[in-house]
Amino acid sequence: MFMIFSAVSGTVSPVMISGQLDAAEATSAADLVSGTVTSTGDVSASAPVGFMEACTEGGGWTMLLIYGLIFGLFYLFFIRPQQNRRKKEEAMRRSVEIGDEITTVGGICGRVVSMKEDDTLVIETGTDRAKMRIKSWAVGSNQTIKDSAPPEGEGGGFLGSLGKLFKKQQ
Repeated sequence: MFMIFSAVSGTVSPVMISGQLDAAEATSAADLVSGTVTSTGDVSASAPVGFMEACTEGGGWTMLLIYGLIFGLFYLFFIRPQQNRRKKEEAMRRSVEIGDEITTVGGICGRVVSMKEDDTLVIETGTDRAKMRIKSWAVGSNQTIKDSAPPEGEGGGFLGSLGKLFKKQQ
């Protein structure tokens, strides 16, 4: 069995060897295009009927399932963790209070002096007490430690519950 590529339809189809052809007849372009010529002069030009239909049967659902699986993995490993990080950053930015030590996304360290209504903060930097007005989205981190543990049964996820289990055993 040989595979033949059809340049017209762009498909590959299996071909069974059948018939005999002289070397002189095999050199014609029509014979070379329509079949496969072996060293003994055998020519093949017949494909099993319904083979291509049998190969593509159910192929649409399989490809849809594969694409769905790939999208699901992308969501699970890339999109969802990014959404969780964004939510944590927003919660951190909303929890900034006057007196907190913060670092901006640009690397400027300072203490929050006041908070304005238009979503800006005034921070005091260095020993010279220079004041800067920044947007709240520019807060990169909050170094002030707060005693706000999550309520019992909330937060921590799977790893947090494992940590609680080990603390109880000790």
